[in-house]
Amino acid sequence: MTRARRALSVAVLLATLGGCGDDAARSTASPRPQPVSAPHEPAEGPSPRAEADSPAQEGAQAATANATDGAGTGSAPAGAPPAADPSGATGGSAAGGEPGSGTGELPGACSRADRAPLEVMPERGAPGLAADGAALVVAGYRHEGEREWVQVMRVEAGRARSLAELPVDPPLTQSRHAAPAVLQDGGRAIVAYTDGRGRLLVASPGGAPTRVTELADIRLSPTLAKVTGGYAVTFTDSSGPTPRAILVRLGPDLARLSEHVLHGDYMGGTAPFLVREPDGSARRVAFADPRRGLSSLLLAALGPDGTPQGEPQTVSVVSQLSDPARVVMVEARSAGRLHIAFTAIDGRGATAVGHLYSDGPSNPRPLIANRGYGILDLDGLGLPHGALFVVDSPLGDPDTSPRELVVRQVGAEGFGEPLSLRSPDGTARAGRLARLADGTVMVAYTGLSALYVERLSCPEVPQADSVPGAPATPP
Repeated sequence: MTRARRALSVAVLLATLGGCGDDAARSTASPRPQPVSAPHEPAEGPSPRAEADSPAQEGAQAATANATDGAGTGSAPAGAPPAADPSGATGGSAAGGEPGSGTGELPGACSRADRAPLEVMPERGAPGLAADGAALVVAGYRHEGEREWVQVMRVEAGRARSLAELPVDPPLTQSRHAAPAVLQDGGRAIVAYTDGRGRLLVASPGGAPTRVTELADIRLSPTLAKVTGGYAVTFTDSSGPTPRAILVRLGPDLARLSEHVLHGDYMGGTAPFLVREPDGSARRVAFADPRRGLSSLLLAALGPDGTPQGEPQTVSVVSQLSDPARVVMVEARSAGRLHIAFTAIDGRGATAVGHLYSDGPSNPRPLIANRGYGILDLDGLGLPHGALFVVDSPLGDPDTSPRELVVRQVGAEGFGEPLSLRSPDGTARAGRLARLADGTVMVAYTGLSALYVERLSCPEVPQADSVPGAPATPP
């Protein structure tokens, strides 16, 4: 984005700040673009000094962009949902308000359940994560000299062991931001990853990889899910004149069965993603439509075999998504509502993370304070009565500043207190969440030189006295 264009966008955004922070009982305005407002929270105290990620790490990702910047302002697209009202009508907007505001009882704070995180592999990078009964499957890119591979690890009973190494040929010669996708189906791990040419591959240990596309956007993670008769994988395809949001169906042998264009003029910047059920299957796929300056967040139904069904439905409308952006939708199953989190640019150009209910207020509220710049990552986990999110939070203003993680539980009425997580080196980013069969919540993330896993204890989520997925809690 040029300096003049950013200045114009900021000026327009500042003009729309009125009305931010309305709650469900007072929101009557129709959807309009609003930046994520900085929450009125006390500033945190000094953080331990930590080494910043290399400036090349995030700069290299931006250099790989094949897509144009989809951020902008404008009027809501036709068919956008109306603003929320006290009856609970579906709402859409962009971002503003305060975290944790609302009426009624708020969820409590999560806490760490282990003395220290478990180191899973000695290399930094965003992890892919999947639960398998009482165990966790973690996938990450590894490098050694000119060699690159995807390491697949199994974490169980407080120990990590290697399941497989999937060669990446040719290797990527720059730092990665996106994670590989991993799915556990019975005793079989399925992994989606990109090589040094940008080709998207799907493979299972011991088998030959399937080439899904010739050029995927390597800044964005693919997603995987089980469907009847095989699997589905989603990604942003950059092999044509404009990026496209794609879903490909694969057979049980990972052979391609069909390709479905979810959006043919995508503009890039966000990845389509499968909204996974607790068993690893998916019956919905979500993606953003940024063609009119605003970004409509769309949800399409999938048939049992993963084939998209009917026209996508607009869940919400947001403005100024970051590029690249991370968007997550998870379901509070007993309420039947979706919790939506997304990364955006606020009125002063900082990176923000907004939260919306699919049937709630039209003004999003920030999950973290908007206190830095650059790429942020996030993930979410649906709970019976709410959702859990883990978000990158910068430790300083520069876009190369190290990050910590903020974990926050969200209920029907608002946000619980945040939990900050850092690895032994004082940093953490790119968190991923999963829930084991006994309900234990696990988080995986990267520090400056290693991937880690640890347990979380959250008020809504009961835990067994003895959990086989991680080291014992101290007395």
